[in-house]
Amino acid sequence: MDRLAYICLILLAPLFFYNLGGWSLVDFDEAWYGEIARNILTSGNPFVLSFNAKPYFDHPPLGFIFMATSQMIFGSNEFAVRLPSALCGFGSLILTYLVGKRLFSKFIGLGAMLVLASSVWFILRSRQGDLDSIQLFFYLLTIYLALKMKEHTKWVFAVAISSAFLFLTKSFFGLTIIPVIVAIILIEKMKIPINKFVLGAMIFSVIVGLWFIPNYAKYKLDFINRMIGIGIKLDKRHPVNFREIHRSLTFIYLHEGIRKWFYPAIFSMLISTLFILRKRNLLVLYIWILIPTYGFLTSAKTEIWHIIPIYPALAILIPFTTANVFSLVIEKLTTLPAEIRNNLSMIFISILFTVLAGFFIIEFRNEIKLFDREQSPLAEVASYAKNFDGPLFISSDLSIPATAVFYSQRQVRVVRDEDPPINTIPSLIEFGPKPFLLITEGWRLKLDKVDSSQYRVLKQVADYQLLLVN
Repeated sequence: MDRLAYICLILLAPLFFYNLGGWSLVDFDEAWYGEIARNILTSGNPFVLSFNAKPYFDHPPLGFIFMATSQMIFGSNEFAVRLPSALCGFGSLILTYLVGKRLFSKFIGLGAMLVLASSVWFILRSRQGDLDSIQLFFYLLTIYLALKMKEHTKWVFAVAISSAFLFLTKSFFGLTIIPVIVAIILIEKMKIPINKFVLGAMIFSVIVGLWFIPNYAKYKLDFINRMIGIGIKLDKRHPVNFREIHRSLTFIYLHEGIRKWFYPAIFSMLISTLFILRKRNLLVLYIWILIPTYGFLTSAKTEIWHIIPIYPALAILIPFTTANVFSLVIEKLTTLPAEIRNNLSMIFISILFTVLAGFFIIEFRNEIKLFDREQSPLAEVASYAKNFDGPLFISSDLSIPATAVFYSQRQVRVVRDEDPPINTIPSLIEFGPKPFLLITEGWRLKLDKVDSSQYRVLKQVADYQLLLVN
């Protein structure tokens, strides 16, 4: 790796690893995923997942296995839950550099790495305990390994393993890598024996089967329907209105996610077509960008973090276009030799993108919780519940009591979800399985006119209270 790239990585490392445990896990998705991962350690089964005593198969297990391994080493805490995301986010920077270098040049790779590192939502999700940066890492790794197939066809097996890991992170989105791999094979004119493709497909199937087979055997169609529903969202698809495409959620979220790189990205998508005859590798970037983008445009359930897999392709495209436009301008205005023009272009890229990335990172430093030190009231109250026996209930509007479950490290029953007559606080206190613990908020007790003599407050933080009901 280029020495300048090493220096940049060292300077960028704190964005991923500094103060990872400084603030509490949030319900969506950190505490939820952290608890699923912790249950792997409890059950000893890394392929059949559960949360709060119920089966979980919204996503495959690989990201949770990483989190479970981290918790096994560092304990069940915020740092351990977030560390796999941070490592994969940092690894994605390295892979973006390597992919950019193989497609174009080391200076384009360096510029791409800086663009990605100064894209706020990439850093934010790399500092959270979710699956997005893990998915991105294997997406980039698969592309990089596919590019290496030109050196030797044995790399097809590494591509099969990496793509299986990609599928095992977030299932069906990983399939969008296939057109990118096909484009690399065709553009690079690779000749890969059919028997190696077949063996690669078998390796992929065996790895994915370790998760698929035991879940299908245990949950049958419930597992299949949930996996397809989450992965494809057929009931949440809609046609694209190309006349209003600039107002789509996909473009709004893309703009929010990469901020000031948005307009350079749009400019680069348009202007880079001028260089496609000289740089056919641009087709790899176009396919990489357009296929997921179209999928997100047709989804009524697009979220801002869904757009992150497009970031590295745009991050490579922006410095490529900038360098080529700069070189073209120098060529028109001067009679300098091509080698000198290229050197000037690379110096320009290195300085420009280093300065811009620095400014953008300083601008969003508070959004990524780089210096936050806080524990949420709910997390603090739930942690205190570990000191007491008895069933634990929570009265809350949260759809999933993930924070309470993770920090109490036990099953939590949601009051509203209980069967009558114990699906309200007053009825729970009267008919519930005494003694029991209840996490609630003070305003709820006042609203339900619960007599304070009916319970004892064990812990109160802000308006959250942990009650003991005898």
